[in-house]
Amino acid sequence: MNQPGKARNKRALLNGLQSIGMSRSRDVLNAADRFFEQVASDQPAALACRAGCTLCCHGPFELSAADVPVISEGLDRLDPSIRAAIVASAEQIVAATAHPSLRECTPEQKEEFFRGADDVACPALGADGRCQIYESRPLLCRTFGLPIREGETFKVV
Repeated sequence: MNQPGKARNKRALLNGLQSIGMSRSRDVLNAADRFFEQVASDQPAALACRAGCTLCCHGPFELSAADVPVISEGLDRLDPSIRAAIVASAEQIVAATAHPSLRECTPEQKEEFFRGADDVACPALGADGRCQIYESRPLLCRTFGLPIREGETFKVV
């Protein structure tokens, strides 16, 4: 078998797997959005999230492997100048916060990093306080602000 054929088949397989993964990721994100909308409808007073609120947009947070292609897709849809500004901001954040390799550092180093980066805004947060990749935002961003049930009451933490 020729090598170009093998490479082409491998690329097709990887593209197919990525497509399946993106589809499943979108299903999860859509389910999270529907749940958030239901909570907003059922308990509007208990929901802190609203357009322009940036509480969840500061400090480091985890992205899942499933979030990365969705964010990438969202960045690809942006005007190139906005995309470049977001990427530049992300690079500045990494440099300014001395971002450690979280898999390789000690718990103390992790804690020091998170404490030092607590007030750093997400690179996708626009000057108007709105997410520039809102439709492609990570799962964590879609569920932040939901009230937590404590006994018979709900409160936002």
